Amino acid sequence: MTVAIDTEVSTFIRALRKHLKLSQEKFALKLGISFPTLSRWERGKAIPSQLAWEKVVRLWEKLSDGAAQLPPLPDEQNFRPLVDL
Repeated sequence: MTVAIDTEVSTFIRALRKHLKLSQEKFALKLGISFPTLSRWERGKAIPSQLAWEKVVRLWEKLSDGAAQLPPLPDEQNFRPLVDL
């Protein structure tokens, strides 16, 4: 069985971090997660937990109040791993 994770989520997280001009280490601290966890998210090796995703969304919403060009928020359906049997 092969498990693949939709890259829309990992691409969004990486784009948001780069928009903030933060290293993976600093972005992970801002979200209250470890650097290896963030790295796995960005490489598409893992997906955020519901709680972690809510932190990402709150940060995105806070930033979207300004005039900044933020990456679009992905569809939450992409949080379910895609399983090939």
